[in-house]
Amino acid sequence: MPGVEPSTPLDSGAWVAGLSAAAHRVVAEDRPEGGRSIRPAGEGPFPAILVASGSTDALEADRRAYELARRGYACERAGATDAGALLAALAALAGRPWVGNRIGLLAEGDAARAAFAASASAPRLAALATITPADGDEPAAVPALHVTGWFDAGLESTLERFARARNREPTIESSLSQYLVVGPWAGGPGFDRSRRKGGLDLGPQAVVELDLLLVRFFDRWLRGVDNGLDTEARARVFVLGRNEWVDLPDWPAPGVRYTSVDAGGGTLPVETASRPLSSPLELLGPAEVAIRLDAASAGELTATIHRQSADGRRVLLSSAARIVHRRPGEVVLQARPIGARLEVGDRIVVRIESTDPAGTIAGGRAILPVLPSPEAPGLQLARAA
Repeated sequence: MPGVEPSTPLDSGAWVAGLSAAAHRVVAEDRPEGGRSIRPAGEGPFPAILVASGSTDALEADRRAYELARRGYACERAGATDAGALLAALAALAGRPWVGNRIGLLAEGDAARAAFAASASAPRLAALATITPADGDEPAAVPALHVTGWFDAGLESTLERFARARNREPTIESSLSQYLVVGPWAGGPGFDRSRRKGGLDLGPQAVVELDLLLVRFFDRWLRGVDNGLDTEARARVFVLGRNEWVDLPDWPAPGVRYTSVDAGGGTLPVETASRPLSSPLELLGPAEVAIRLDAASAGELTATIHRQSADGRRVLLSSAARIVHRRPGEVVLQARPIGARLEVGDRIVVRIESTDPAGTIAGGRAILPVLPSPEAPGLQLARAA
C-alpha cells in the first residue's frame, strides 16, 4: 500500500521476509468465456487462484489478482455467484497448461457464499479465502481464511461458519486450519485502507495491508511453506475503542463471561442507561437482549445497545431484531456480536422499540460478553441510573 508502512499483526513481522517474492512479470488477457487471466509470464506450472469477484468491484478483484500474480500465482477473475458456476470456473482454470496441481479460491461478497458450497466438491481445491461474505451457514471443507468486519452485513454468518468448521472432528485438517479476521470494516472497495468509519478515527491499526496476509495464507496452503501461520492465533479481532488487534485462540473467545444491563419496562420505546463505569470494560463476543412481556401487545421488537461517553456522544455497539428464544412471558433477541472497549465514565444505553406505537413490556436486560483482562477486569455493571 503506497505511503503506508505495515504495522499490524496481520501484515508485519519476521514472516514478511519469507513471503513469495514479488518478482514476476505479469501478463493479463480477457478470457473468451468471460473473466480475466492475470498470471506470471512463463510456462509454469504455477499454483493457481480463482478470484471470484461476484457482483463486487471487478477492478478491486483485478488489483488483488495482480498482486498475487507478481508473487507467482496464476490467477483468473470470474464473476460467478453460484456454486455450479464456480465449480465450472475452477475446472477451466485447472485445465490451463500453466497451472500446477494445487488451486486456491479467493471469493468476495456474494461469491463467497457459493465458494463455501463449492469447497466440498472441487477436486483440486486446497485453500479458500473469503472477504466480507454474504449470509449463509455452509462451513469450509478446506483450509480457510475468513475475513469480515464489525460493520459487515455478513459478520454473523462468517463467525458461525468459522465456529462450525473449527468444531469438526479435530483430526480433520480443515478443522485445524481455519483462520478468522474481524476488522473495523464494512466491506466495499478499499475497505482495509482507511482508518475512518463514519465520524470515527479508528487509529493507524485500522489500516491493513491485507494482500500480505493473503499471500501468507496461500503460501502456506498452496506452496507448503512453513511460515509460522500454524503457530499463531486462530482468530484476530480489532477491538473498537481500544483500536488495536487482539489475538484469540478461538471464537467465541475462551474465558468470556457474561453480565447484564437492566432495561426498564413500560410503553415502548424504553431507554435505560447504566451508571457510569468505574473501570474499563472490554466486550467481546455474542450478545443477546431478553425482554419480559406483559399482558398487552408488544408488536415486533427491536433493540439497540450504545456506548455513551461522558460528554453524551453515543456509538452503536450492537442491534438486535431476530428472536432466537421464546419462553412463557419472555423473548430473547440475538444481538450482533460486539468487540469494543469502554472507558471509565462511559455508560451502556439499552433501547427497546416496537412496531406497535402502543406496545408495552414488563422489562428487559442486555446480556453482554465480557473478556476480563488486567487492564479491564470489571464484570459488575451498576444497575440503571
